[in-house]
Formats: sequence, structure tokens, C-alpha cells
Amino acid sequence: NEKQILAAFNKENKMISTKKVVEEDSATNIPTVEEYKEMEKLKYNREMAKYQPGLAKIRKTAKSIQSATLKIKANNTPSASHSKLHEITQTSSLIAQKNESIEETLYRLLVRLDQSKSSLA
Repeated sequence: NEKQILAAFNKENKMISTKKVVEEDSATNIPTVEEYKEMEKLKYNREMAKYQPGLAKIRKTAKSIQSATLKIKANNTPSASHSKLHEITQTSSLIAQKNESIEETLYRLLVRLDQSKSSLA
């Protein structure tokens, strides 16, 4: 049923986007009987789709995909990539510094432990 709803949306959007509007002569904009019936059918399907339980889920998913796509596009600009690379470099250097300080502290503790063992013996 959800596939039918999506198909109706897609078909309606295609009809709307491919419909050529001629501004000079308004008589040429009048749809044929078949086009009119098809447009009415699509309007009806769209109206009925509003009451389908799965439609809210489809819309929510589509919105989340759209927002994720926009975030990806925004984050993939050269300046954003450069700033992220800079941030990663800074973080890795901080981790390396902390690692060195931990190693140094551990070495001092081991030396003290060794000295205390030798003084007890």
C-alpha cells in the first residue's frame, strides 16, 4: 500500500514537472480529458494517502534523509574538512602528550617501587 502511495506521489510530481506551460496562449494550457481524469485520480490518491498510517513514517524518513544529506553537504566543504582535520590533529597531539606524561609517571613509580624494594632488602 505504501508503494502505491509513493508511486502516486512520484507520478503526480512527474506530471507537474513535465507539464509545459505556454504563457502566450491560455487555450493551450487546457488539459485533455484524459489528462484531467489522470490528474483528478492522482489528487484523490494523494488525499487518501493523508490518512494512511504508513505515510507519517515515510515522511519522517524522507525528512531525516534530507536533513542528513544537507548536513553531509555542509560538512564536506573544504573549510569544514580543513577544520575537522585540524581538530583531529590537535586531538591526536593531546593524546600523544597525555600518553607521554602517563609513561613518564609510570616510569617514576616503577623507579620508586624498585628503590623501596632495594631499601627493604
